[in-house]
Amino acid sequence: MRWNFLTLLLALVIFLVVTPFFNNAPWGGMALTGAISIVLIISLFAIGHKRSTLRGGLILLIPTLIFGWMIYFVPSQIIHICAYSLGFLFLSYVIVHLSLLIFFSPTISRDTIYGALSIYLLLGLAFAEIYSLIVITTPDAFAVNFTPLIGQLHEEVSFLSENAIYFSFVTLTTLGYGDITPLYSPAKFLSILEAITGQLFIATAIARIMGIYLKKD
Repeated sequence: MRWNFLTLLLALVIFLVVTPFFNNAPWGGMALTGAISIVLIISLFAIGHKRSTLRGGLILLIPTLIFGWMIYFVPSQIIHICAYSLGFLFLSYVIVHLSLLIFFSPTISRDTIYGALSIYLLLGLAFAEIYSLIVITTPDAFAVNFTPLIGQLHEEVSFLSENAIYFSFVTLTTLGYGDITPLYSPAKFLSILEAITGQLFIATAIARIMGIYLKKD
C-alpha cells in the first residue's frame, strides 16, 4: 500500500507542471478541475490503509468533487464557497493522516521521503483553497503591483485557480516575489501562517529523519 506515496508525489508534481498550460485554453477551467480531482482521489488512496480512514475521507471527498464540478452548472458564490471550503477540509484531513503515517514511522525509507514531500506539496494546495475562498468572498483582498486584483485571482468556472496556487507556493517557500500581494488583513496573516508552516515543516521533517537515522548507529 505504501507505494501510493510515490504515486501521490508523482501526481502532485505532474499537476503543478501541467497547470500553467490550462490557463489560456478554452477548456482550461474544466481541465484544471479534472486534474485536481485526480490528485484528490489518489491522495485518499495514499492514506486509506484503514477502512475507517477511507470511509472518513470518502465522506469529505464525495461532496468536495460534487461541488467542485457543480461550479460549471451552477456558477454561484455559494457553490464556490462550498467547493473551496470542502477542498480545504479534505486536504487537511489527508495531511493529518499522512503526517501520522510518516512521522510515527519507526524506520526511514524511500516511502517516508515520498510521503514527506507529498505533505509539503499538499500544504501548498490546502492554502490555495483558502486564498480562493478569501477572494470569492472579498474580491479586493489581493493586488498585483498594489493594484487591487478584483475577481482575477480565481476564474468564474474553476475549482482551484492557477494564480491561487502560484501565490500559495511562492508564500510557502518564502520566495516572496511580490507580484501578488495581500491587502485584506486575514489574507496577510494567512500568508504569514503559511510561510511559518512551510519552514517549520521542513525543520521538523529533517529533525525526524535525522533522529531515526542516528538511532540506527
